[in-house]
Amino acid sequence: ARIVRSQLAAAVGNVTTVAIAAALVSHAVHLRTGGGLIGAEKANAVLASLDPLRSGTAPFAVLTGVILWTASLVGGWLENFAACRRRPQAIAEHGASRVLGQRTMRWASDFFARHISGFGTSVALGVMLGMTPSLAVFFGLPIDVRHVTLATGQLAIALFDLGWLSLTRPDAMMAYLGIVVIFVCNLGTSFFLALMVAMRAREVPRRDRWGLITAILRHFARRPLDFIVPPRSG
Repeated sequence: ARIVRSQLAAAVGNVTTVAIAAALVSHAVHLRTGGGLIGAEKANAVLASLDPLRSGTAPFAVLTGVILWTASLVGGWLENFAACRRRPQAIAEHGASRVLGQRTMRWASDFFARHISGFGTSVALGVMLGMTPSLAVFFGLPIDVRHVTLATGQLAIALFDLGWLSLTRPDAMMAYLGIVVIFVCNLGTSFFLALMVAMRAREVPRRDRWGLITAILRHFARRPLDFIVPPRSG
């Protein structure tokens, strides 16, 4: 429940910021050129691509969840590699300290140790999200990605180009639903895979694994708000 709450808060912050930024960029382009950023034809195509019932939004979002999980594995592997090879210590003891000072090198060492996993995850995620559609086109495969933040930015740009009246169009309403489906599939898939790896690493018996998942679902059915807002402390 805590993981879902934190991820929900992060997703809301991400999509809100991206939607506002996309609208501002679209507005700046409109003021400069007098036209839209992508045009009405592509904007309508964006709305259609996010329809959860008439497009591959759900399976593409599940695939993106797998990519998110894989990127986290890359970040964890990179952090373990750096720790095993004692990279932070090497930075702290580097000869550059004679010029930059030991305090600066210790700061660089701490910064590297804290953020190497995040950098590795971000780079891996960017490469996989960017290359998956291109490789799919190259090999003629009907595969795409649907990341909740990227999809929200696309939707904001499309709606801005189509005008305010498009906000209540039926296809726009389906696109809003598509954003929700993407979020659920992104988070659900990556969380499930991470949970499976964690339980295998702890050598949890298979029957107990499904018992834990059942308990989580039972908790959600009884007290769904625990997955959205923190419970009151007694």
